[in-house]
Amino acid sequence: MARKSRKNLNKQQAEGIEILEEKIKQNKVQLRTGAYARLSLENGGNETDDSLRTQIALVHNYINQNPDLVLTDTYVDNGYTGTNFDRPEFERMMQDACSGKIQCIVVKDLSRFGRDYLETGHYLETIFPRMNIRFIAVTDDFDNSRKEDVESLAVPIKNMVNSLYAKDISKKVTASFEARWQKEDAPLIVHPPYGYHLSEDKTKFVPDEEAASIIRVVFHWLLDGLSMKEIANRLKLIGLPSPAEWHGNYGRRVGKFVGDWNYQAVRRIAINQEYTGDMIHHKTETSLIKGYTSKKVDKEDWIIYKDHHEPIILREDFESAQSIIQENVRIHHEGCAKNAEEREMLPNYFQGKVFCGCCRKKMNFLRRHHSPGETEKHSIYFCRDKGEACPNTLRPYQTKWLMIVVMDQIRSFIRVSCDRKKLLKDMMASDNSASAFANAKKKAASLAARIAETEERKEKLYIDYTEEILDKEEYQFMKEHYISEKQELEAKLQITMEKLHRLEKKAEAFMNLANHLEKYLDCREFNQELVNELVDRIYIGKDNTLELRFKCADVYRELAECMEEMANE
Repeated sequence: MARKSRKNLNKQQAEGIEILEEKIKQNKVQLRTGAYARLSLENGGNETDDSLRTQIALVHNYINQNPDLVLTDTYVDNGYTGTNFDRPEFERMMQDACSGKIQCIVVKDLSRFGRDYLETGHYLETIFPRMNIRFIAVTDDFDNSRKEDVESLAVPIKNMVNSLYAKDISKKVTASFEARWQKEDAPLIVHPPYGYHLSEDKTKFVPDEEAASIIRVVFHWLLDGLSMKEIANRLKLIGLPSPAEWHGNYGRRVGKFVGDWNYQAVRRIAINQEYTGDMIHHKTETSLIKGYTSKKVDKEDWIIYKDHHEPIILREDFESAQSIIQENVRIHHEGCAKNAEEREMLPNYFQGKVFCGCCRKKMNFLRRHHSPGETEKHSIYFCRDKGEACPNTLRPYQTKWLMIVVMDQIRSFIRVSCDRKKLLKDMMASDNSASAFANAKKKAASLAARIAETEERKEKLYIDYTEEILDKEEYQFMKEHYISEKQELEAKLQITMEKLHRLEKKAEAFMNLANHLEKYLDCREFNQELVNELVDRIYIGKDNTLELRFKCADVYRELAECMEEMANE
């Protein structure tokens, strides 16, 4: 009766496995797939939106025709070069790949993914394999799930050709621009600055009277001695339209309001030489051949055509304004130098670390005199909570007091860490069952012994079978039982060894930390490097209470949690 029951049980298990395998075959797992397309302006604008739509359609059709892929999202970088990977949609795609949202990336060809030979190769050979991301380039017939494609020399050669092609195009475009700059009456290939629009033949800048009048007002106030910030505030108060309202096609006022007057907007107007009637080319340059995408050009190397178009500002007024700006810059630098000396004498030792213990907001740092008439300054921290009344608001806390108390707490933290290090060493060397290390090692040894015992029993089965103590069915059943038992024990042993290894790694990390801190145990003076290394935040309470949050506190907490987990098993 018992033998028949075991036989029926084995038959049911086999049938269950067959049914499960059939279900897996019928419901093949689909990879969540991202479609990526890129369009650049490297070829002089020969690419159009049609080619971008063609890319997307080709990739979508490929995904739809492959049942093992399912389209999850489409990522499109329009107007971005392939010579680097600083592209918003590419970065979003990689974030989705890291989070597991997509498991496969499909592009039209390798050049759409990138034209940088080294970076593209790094993604294909290192990053994607580590992330288990499948990558497919449709027209290049590349699929990194195929071993022959990964090992093929064609892929690195194509990447190198794409890189050289991008540099060749960059060289030709740069030469084309330089040739056009040499012709004063050539059609303009730049957008006019605020206050101008292009003439009908697109060879001149023509003033826009409404914006030109605002530019004249800016220079008038600047020559009257107003600062750029004051000018911006006046323009904002009057309600005059800002340059942000004029961006768009050739400087005409288009679109909705997207910005306001500020210091930078006024400064861009004040230093723009083109308002004197000069046309300026070659302020910046881009050259993939020389290894950079954009670089400012020295003023001496600008290409300037004097009196190219109708001026808005007299040249004399512009030069006077530049003299005023340079003088203001000189005064500003002198003030910065003075502030630098003051900052050096009274540094902010706890920059970004001091918070109010009541409202939990960041405290302000201030250098001030003890009393009016004194020349010597000191520094304080104070809370300036503008919301609900905070008991700590405007109450000053001396930096010198904070330095003393923080170092006291750091020494206390180091002393406790050293004590814990000694305790941990004893626990690691102890054979007591209460020790998490000893408990884990004993459990691992016990499982290893049971595995060896099970293997020995399995080997004796064959002897019993040959001596006809067991029939074939009993032998097969008992053999499978011991194999299953051994596999289960091996799985438990692996888990135990992994936990023991993790515990030892946590202990090693804490021991290294404690050994490193031990040399500061007798440190009495303020140590800036030690504060930066250990202290994450400082909370100051209304009763001069101090709470320090240490950066390395997690090291011991993680070790303690790991030890508790092992001890409870």
